Amino acid sequence: MRNAFAAQLNKAQQRYALALALALLASVGWVQTSRAQEFPRRAVTMIVAAAPGGGLDLISRAAARALSEEWKQPVVVDNRGGASGVIGTEFVYRAAPDGYTLVTVSLSHATNPSLIRKLPYDTASGFTPLSLFARLPIVLVASKQLPVNSVSELIAYARANPDKLNCGSSGNGTSQHLSCELFKNLTRVKIQHVPYKGLAAASADLIGGRIELLFDQISAASQNARAGHVKALAVTTSTRSSLMPELPTMHEAGVTGYEAVTWFGMLGPANMPKDLANKISADLSRAMARAEHRDRLASQHFDLSFGRPEEFDVFLKSETAKWGKAIREAGIQAD
Repeated sequence: MRNAFAAQLNKAQQRYALALALALLASVGWVQTSRAQEFPRRAVTMIVAAAPGGGLDLISRAAARALSEEWKQPVVVDNRGGASGVIGTEFVYRAAPDGYTLVTVSLSHATNPSLIRKLPYDTASGFTPLSLFARLPIVLVASKQLPVNSVSELIAYARANPDKLNCGSSGNGTSQHLSCELFKNLTRVKIQHVPYKGLAAASADLIGGRIELLFDQISAASQNARAGHVKALAVTTSTRSSLMPELPTMHEAGVTGYEAVTWFGMLGPANMPKDLANKISADLSRAMARAEHRDRLASQHFDLSFGRPEEFDVFLKSETAKWGKAIREAGIQAD
C-alpha cells in the first residue's frame, strides 16, 4: 500500500511539474510576443556600414525617416564605413539582440566571405536577416566608338578580339567588377578588367573612349545614354527597368541566367526573437511603401523590394554562393 501510494504521489508530482513547465514556456512566449508588439520603447540605432553620401547611406536614411514616423521613436543613423562594410557590421554582430541596434548592408556583405580571408564574424550565422528593402539596377554601357549596338554583337566582337576590350569598375570586388566577371563567365569571352578609384573616373574614360565597357548605375547610365555619350545595351536585373524600359534584360539579350544588381538590406544581431524580427520587417515594408517615401526613392532610381526575414535569408545565401563562384573563377582579390 505504502509503495503504491508513493508511486501515485510521484506520478502526480511529475504531472504537476510538467504542467508548470508548460505554463512557464507559454508565459515566456507571451512575454516575448508582448515585448515585440511594444517595440520600440526608446531610440533605435541604425548602423550604416558605409561612408555618408553613397547609395547605401541614401537608402538607409530614407528607411530611418520612415521607421521613425512608424514607431514614433527616433531612429539614429550612425555611419561606420571602412573595410568593405566590415567595421559597421562587426559592431552590430557584437550588439544585444534586442532590436535596438540594426545594420544596413549591401552586396559586399555577400561577397566579403570570398574576398576577405579572416572575417571577424560568420555572415550567415552571425546575424538575424530582417529584410531586403531596395535594389539599384545596373546597365551595361559601351563606348560610342565600339562598333556594336547589342549584347549579341558585343559577344561576337569580343570573341573575335580576345583580351582587346577593357571593362572599367570602381575597384576590385565592386558590383561593377563582379557584374563584368559574371558576364565573362556566362558568355566565355575574354575581356580585361580595369579598376579605377571611383565610378566617376571610369565613366569619364568610357565617354572619352579610353575604355570600351562599363557596368554603370542606372541613374548615370540613363543620363549619359540619352545625352548620346554612350550606348546602353542591357539592364542586369531579371525584369526590365521602368527608368529605361526600352532596354532588354541580359536574359532577353541572350545571356541566360544573368542577374546582377546592387541591393540593400537590414540585419540584426544573431538570435533575435522571431516575433521581433517579423515585426521590424513588416514595419519597414509598411513605412517605406507610403507614397511620400516610395515616390522620393523612385526619383533617385531605387526599386523598393521587401520580403519576410526567411526570404531575405534565402536571398543572402543565394547571393553569397553565386558571387563566391564568380570570385573564385576570376581569381579576384580585394584591394
